[in-house]
Amino acid sequence: MQVKRLLALAIYCAALLAHTAKADIFLNEGTNISVDVAPDGRLVTDLLGGLWVIPADGGEAQALATGQRSAQRPRWSADGTRLIFATNTA
Repeated sequence: MQVKRLLALAIYCAALLAHTAKADIFLNEGTNISVDVAPDGRLVTDLLGGLWVIPADGGEAQALATGQRSAQRPRWSADGTRLIFATNTA
């Protein structure tokens, strides 16, 4: 049940990110898309090798400058002030 919920949330986030991007991006399907929800309702997702934060009340997604290529699987800290993510630096 929770996997279906997260998948639906990931698809929604991907569509929202595609809508707010400066270039037209059409996402028909995806794999390895991760989404996490902060205690205050903000979402973080990995898309196209970058991390994006979406405000709890909607609005424009903000790209995070991680300094890393292919940032993946972001997770909020318990208090929602920090993020951890995986990356491949090789």
